[in-house]
Amino acid sequence: MAYTISLIGLLVLLSIQLLISEFYLKRHLKITPARKGLFSNGRHNVFIMIEVILVIIFIISSYFVIIHFNLSYYIRGLPILFFFLLLYFFRGLEEWMVRRDEKAYYHEWLGSIIFLIMILFVTIGELLSYWVF
Repeated sequence: MAYTISLIGLLVLLSIQLLISEFYLKRHLKITPARKGLFSNGRHNVFIMIEVILVIIFIISSYFVIIHFNLSYYIRGLPILFFFLLLYFFRGLEEWMVRRDEKAYYHEWLGSIIFLIMILFVTIGELLSYWVF
């Protein structure tokens, strides 16, 4: 996949995410995002364990993809996209289960959807580059 096309595509996705998150969710619907870290106060132990397991799986999968497979740099970057996809999804699920009335999970799930679109963009672009070139 050409670097310019991928860069333009990812910048378009990030600008769409910024527009939806900042202008529609935050300013129009008045939904503020919940800022959480891995060990923030008030988090359930189940979700902390899920995030720790996700980090471990990310480290192991990145190692195996980089060391054992001779793939393009775009495909080598897929584990980090999958990591953030699952991270935002589970944080949104936690917000939905704990504080459903605040609707802060919309921001988390929007991030998850954007990372899913990035994964599809990279995967389809790589498939097309193998077929065309």
